[in-house]
Amino acid sequence: GEHQAGIVTPAQDRMHFAAFDVAYGVDRDGLVSLLRDWTDAAARMTQGGSAGELDPMSGPYDAPPQDTGEAYGLPPSGLTITFGFGPTLFVDGAGKDRFGIGPRRPEALERLPHFVADNLDPALSDGDLCIQACADDPQVAVHAVRNLTRIAFGRAVLRWSQLGFGRTSSTSVTQDTPRNLFGFKDG
Repeated sequence: GEHQAGIVTPAQDRMHFAAFDVAYGVDRDGLVSLLRDWTDAAARMTQGGSAGELDPMSGPYDAPPQDTGEAYGLPPSGLTITFGFGPTLFVDGAGKDRFGIGPRRPEALERLPHFVADNLDPALSDGDLCIQACADDPQVAVHAVRNLTRIAFGRAVLRWSQLGFGRTSSTSVTQDTPRNLFGFKDG
């Protein structure tokens, strides 16, 4: 379609957001391979399938499964997986274009400016790549990010992740902007 799933999809109840840094030594081909592997796994999981070509109960006896199995037997629960790129994917903090894609950086993709009273932990900020997995079942969203993290092994390192929620279908049927735990409207 015109957009990735999750861009214009009505908001689901739960979200798992994760940011990654591309591992040292990974070249452009390695990055492309990772993105293709993530795309294939995401396509399977959003249809209710396994992250791998084999489900967690299949495969060789003496090898680890291709899927960790937390969502085995569960429906896809409206799972959408959206991938994003951070500014450092195009040009890193030292000004190096690691993958030869610097000129392709969207003009609007800039680091956020520092806001008054910001006290952000650099370890919990930024990232070269990000994944947003949303579903109406938190176990399905967590399973998606866990398996995409596993698939990235050796090519990207998890920098930080955050679980989130919006409305819950048991308390509301509207898609109004929900209030967060501090009582403020998110969004």
